Amino acid sequence: MARDVALIPPDPQVHMVGADHSGLAATMQYKLLVRHGVLPTSNLLEIGCGIGRLVYELAGYLDEGTYAGFDISPAAIEWLDANYAPLLPNFRFDLVEVNNARYNRVAAEAAETAAFPYPDDTFDAACSFSVFTHMQMSDIRHYLQELRRVLAPSGHGLMTFFAILPEDESPALGDKPFVPLGGGAWTTNPELPERAIAFDQVVIEEAIAEAGLLIARRLVGAWHSWSDTVADDSKARLHKDVYIVTPAG
Repeated sequence: MARDVALIPPDPQVHMVGADHSGLAATMQYKLLVRHGVLPTSNLLEIGCGIGRLVYELAGYLDEGTYAGFDISPAAIEWLDANYAPLLPNFRFDLVEVNNARYNRVAAEAAETAAFPYPDDTFDAACSFSVFTHMQMSDIRHYLQELRRVLAPSGHGLMTFFAILPEDESPALGDKPFVPLGGGAWTTNPELPERAIAFDQVVIEEAIAEAGLLIARRLVGAWHSWSDTVADDSKARLHKDVYIVTPAG
């Protein structure tokens, strides 16, 4: 039976978030997690919990499991600790304050060296929505390695990317074209690449494999101009591409 809990909606004034952190997007993310195996009893990690859009959706569902979410924004974690943590005893919120050119320019620690604050093999499910689209690949590689470390051997993770696929002849976000940065990375804003970063499919999949993860499935995001031609069961139903991964070996 779902838990009855009354939360105030997340406050977008607390921390800058993008369009994919809207209430509608969070509802779609929640449904995606449930469709791909997150149960009320799951121990779930959210990488980049932001201001708690997904927490707001999960609060009444994840009643017998646990949730841990971390973010690089002190203001977001402070707000979650004040407004959600007292009402959700099986939820925790952690600050992992690392540098990001868009979301935290003042932090001293680099994302490529930061450890997730959890023991090995802690979670049977994990997710990262609209995080790796704002990070450089060196940082993503480290995050993927940390994800592999904290996932239980039978666990799985869902994460979003802007993946440049062979069908993308002129990749763009709306009227903003992606331009190459080199090394298989692309951005819509060369002055501040972290506003929106894409990677060639092969670069993403190599990083996933190097972290000791297997790709169980890839779902095509709606941002591709040709996505309406994709079979329904292969669509992400999110703006970005979704990778579903499991530990290797």
